[in-house]
Amino acid sequence: MPESCRNRLCGECAEDWQSLVLRAGGLWFEIGFDGRDDFERLLPIRTAMCAALCTTPFWSAQVALFVAAAAFLPRLLQIRQPRVLLAYWRALLAVSLALPLLQPWHRPQAIGAITLTAANVGPAGTPVSDTAVSLWRYFTLQLMAEIIGIALLAGIGVRLVILALGLLKLREFRQRSSPISVSPETAALLEQVRSELKTRADFRLSPHVHSPVTFGFAVPMILLPKSFPSLDRRFQTAIACHELLHVRRHDWGHHLAEEIIRACFWFHPVIAWLIARIRLAREQVVDREVVAVTNARKT
Repeated sequence: MPESCRNRLCGECAEDWQSLVLRAGGLWFEIGFDGRDDFERLLPIRTAMCAALCTTPFWSAQVALFVAAAAFLPRLLQIRQPRVLLAYWRALLAVSLALPLLQPWHRPQAIGAITLTAANVGPAGTPVSDTAVSLWRYFTLQLMAEIIGIALLAGIGVRLVILALGLLKLREFRQRSSPISVSPETAALLEQVRSELKTRADFRLSPHVHSPVTFGFAVPMILLPKSFPSLDRRFQTAIACHELLHVRRHDWGHHLAEEIIRACFWFHPVIAWLIARIRLAREQVVDREVVAVTNARKT
């Protein structure tokens, strides 16, 4: 084969290989020699996304170690007050979420920008072996970051959809519930507890719940099981007081915010564990308030 033909074929192979590498790294769009401006414009965005995703494993490890060490502090100091524990677990959650912002001295090393010029993306026959290898390494990392990012976003989307379906289910339960006025004695007792706590909420009976469910902002709703009117008055008073205290403390807003956080960080079990500890401490705080209120009613 003549030398000129051999050089022409090598140049064509190099150009095909370079185009293949660029297409593999593009994922959602194909980069050609005519799309150089679009590539250079989107490159900083993709680099920033890659750098952010690369910090996720390190942040996850930091949160796990930080919470594991901090979880022993209440036992070490023998902290048993629910209010103190509630504030402590909330502080741990806030610090865990803010760790990337609290470490300005430790930032991931950004991937160097790749400038596509006529020197490295040129006509057939230009040596492109070094450029092809650099692009391949860069786009391999970019591709992995994008795959991880898609998986994380998909998980967040699924969890948010589940949360939205749960809210729609609560709306359906409310629409199918019946007023508590069908039992005059129970209605009078609930009105008395509302007056004592100076908290307004709508009590309704629902055949779809097996335990009290409290939700809502502007018009708080407390769904009670159908068996609630048949309970002893002491139990009715304690349950109504418990749910009304949740309304007075605006715990539904906290619960909803925690669900959103858990959906966004579904991949990290430590975040879910912290939220579980927060909810346990919150229930203990409300239980102690119920005991105080019921004892005051007895005296």
